[in-house]
Amino acid sequence: MRRFLLFTILLCLCFFCALGVIRARQYDDADLRAFLYDGCADAIPTHAPCWQGIRPGVMRFDEAVALLEAHLWIGDLTINESLSASYVSWTWSGAQPAFLNNEVGHEPPSLWATNSHVSFITLPTTMTYGELERLIGAPDDGVFQVFRTQDRPLTQTGGQVTGEESNTRHFAAYDDTQMVIETRLTCPAPALLFWDAPVTFTIFSSGLMRDVPFGTYDLSAWLYDSPCP
Repeated sequence: MRRFLLFTILLCLCFFCALGVIRARQYDDADLRAFLYDGCADAIPTHAPCWQGIRPGVMRFDEAVALLEAHLWIGDLTINESLSASYVSWTWSGAQPAFLNNEVGHEPPSLWATNSHVSFITLPTTMTYGELERLIGAPDDGVFQVFRTQDRPLTQTGGQVTGEESNTRHFAAYDDTQMVIETRLTCPAPALLFWDAPVTFTIFSSGLMRDVPFGTYDLSAWLYDSPCP
């Protein structure tokens, strides 16, 4: 009996020590911070949307292209210009953070401009929503949109949803809806798949998303109150 009690105590101590080591280990968010904040020190105090020095609604298209061409992370640029709108997409050079990659068949990072000024920047990533929220916190506004439903069960492989094409969009809005984080998933979606789903950043000029029906952010209701039939 004493040996069993001693074994139980030692097992509990080992468990709590291991838990303490896990909690004490710092999450390495240096790449994510560089992605979000580098080049934008002047914009942070005013919460102006910015990415690598490019501010939608403020910077001219030609100035943004020059910044992209000089950036260490940027590979090949594809530029399309017209009188009404301009567009540039690019590949990554290999020097970028690991969550920015050049996956074939996926939407490329891009920048759009109207009236010669940047309107918005879209940046697909393999970063998970859980990693992002851990750093910048939950948003005040958002929307959970289900476009269609399906009965096929979901599976998870390496953090990715497999099965049918995604039928649901989750949008988390920051900085007065000028930075919007999109997550695509397939409903019904277990919470674990949601937290591990990759996100796409879009940074908008002021007022561009004014008509989007964002509401009070209520992730618990969306995930746990069965918004997907």
